[in-house]
Amino acid sequence: MRHSTAVALLKSGVDLSTISQWLGHSSPTTTNRYATIDLDMKREAINRVKPVANSRKAAWRISETVLEWLESL
Repeated sequence: MRHSTAVALLKSGVDLSTISQWLGHSSPTTTNRYATIDLDMKREAINRVKPVANSRKAAWRISETVLEWLESL
């Protein structure tokens, strides 16, 4: 029952500190045992991640050939 309550609150967007208080825990660390995320929540978290743009090119990719790059060293 406690686990189900913690997961339901977590899925509803309630933060761990509030869930900890709801369950009567003295610390959110204790709540972590109950408030584990399920597979759907993991999928949702992955879907929210945006790819990091890599605007910096490696030095060897700037030159037309690897030999040109090596000669420039």
